[in-house]
Amino acid sequence: MDSQIKKIMLFTLSACPLGRSMGTVLREVIRIFEKIELETVFIDVQTEMTNFYRVKKNPTTIFIDDSGNEKYRVQEFLETEHVINLLEQINQGESE
Repeated sequence: MDSQIKKIMLFTLSACPLGRSMGTVLREVIRIFEKIELETVFIDVQTEMTNFYRVKKNPTTIFIDDSGNEKYRVQEFLETEHVINLLEQINQGESE
């Protein structure tokens, strides 16, 4: 079985309403998937991290597996149900 998602990273501008909304969605998601850590990276402040992950769009959500590898990336706002379904697909190895 593929490795499981351990961390979700949200890259957003510090003053972005869409990024704040995506953060709210992701906080709801990690209440369901309690073993997943959520990290918010402000692309206008944390430029080294932003460049490391080659983030070009706001907001960007990156799903990291338990080996520290990027498994999937979303460069838009998604509703809670969509993120939950996406996580389940990634964890089952169906996201390609």
